[in-house]
Amino acid sequence: MSDRDIFICHAGEDKEEIVRPMVESFSQAGITCWYDEAEIKWGDSITQKINEGLSISRYVVVVFSEAFIAKNWPQRELNAVLNMEASSGEVKVLPLLVGSERQKAEGKRQNKRQKARAKRQQWFLGLGGIFLLLLRQMGP
Repeated sequence: MSDRDIFICHAGEDKEEIVRPMVESFSQAGITCWYDEAEIKWGDSITQKINEGLSISRYVVVVFSEAFIAKNWPQRELNAVLNMEASSGEVKVLPLLVGSERQKAEGKRQNKRQKARAKRQQWFLGLGGIFLLLLRQMGP
């Protein structure tokens, strides 16, 4: 398994609207990602694969959302990487806060949801470029 730039720590509920477009944008920007759907196969030990992913990834983007806060599994991933940070002294966690009450209200209307998705995709393309610049600035 080769090293990755980013491990994506997220709740399953955030995959479609946030994580998949983000992974696609990172890929287009040349940023390699460890992402559960691409890495964990039928019959694999989930815990082992996640620990491997965390250990080979330079940074961990934590998608903080209401779904993330409500679930145990993503919080365990976060705790694992925070332990890695504490023992190594190196910063690994890159938090990404998503969602708001205003966005929820807007999301109830189909037309606004489509507009938000288009804006989010444009935003993620820019986010990929920003991460790429940060990675290059920080060096190996």
